[in-house]
Amino acid sequence: MCAGKMDDGFVRAQLQDITAHLIKNQRSDGSWPVTARRGKKTATVTGWATGVAGIVFFLLEAYAFRKDEDVLRSVQKGLTWLTKNARNTGSTMVWGDLTGSKSPNLTLIHGTAGICILS
Repeated sequence: MCAGKMDDGFVRAQLQDITAHLIKNQRSDGSWPVTARRGKKTATVTGWATGVAGIVFFLLEAYAFRKDEDVLRSVQKGLTWLTKNARNTGSTMVWGDLTGSKSPNLTLIHGTAGICILS
C-alpha cells in the first residue's frame, strides 16, 4: 500500500469511508452490484479488475491495515459467493468473467487466475 507515503490519518479516514461504502452495498448473497450485460441478461462480474474478486482483495488489504471485523465478515461473504459461483471441473474450480458464463475465463484480469490470487 501507499500508506507509508501518505498522512496516516488521511489514509485511515479514506479506508473507513471506502470500506463502509463497500459493506453497505454488498448484496445479501455476498456479491456487489458490479454488473455487465451479456445479450439480454445482466450478470455479476466475477474477476479481479472490475468484479467481486477485486473488491474482496481490496477489503483484505484494508483489513490487514486496520483490523476491522466488519470488513473481515464482508470478505468472508464475498469469498463464499465466489466459491458458490465457481464451476467445479473435477480437479479444479474455474470461473467465467460473468455469472452464468458457459466457458471459463482463465485470465488474470477477468477470470480464474485473478480470482485464485485470493487463495
